[in-house]
Amino acid sequence: QMLGGGVDSCSITELFGEFRCGKTQLCHSLAVMAQLPPNMGGANGKVVYIDTEGTFRPERLRQIAESKGVSADAAMDNIIYARCYTSEHL
Repeated sequence: QMLGGGVDSCSITELFGEFRCGKTQLCHSLAVMAQLPPNMGGANGKVVYIDTEGTFRPERLRQIAESKGVSADAAMDNIIYARCYTSEHL
């Protein structure tokens, strides 16, 4: 309900909120969930993760992937990571 049915694919979704409210956890979970097959609620896709706060944690993504029954290495291979320092980087 919180996301109104999901997050659009082929688009940029910006999350913002107070410190320690779960933004990074949500992004990490979505990065894994998007790779799942449709019968598991995913899109069988790849993810571009644009990090503006330096909070990307590969080890946490690996934990989430393994908890969903996905190979951690395969999950990481399907995530394209970019660190963005200013709005000009976008």
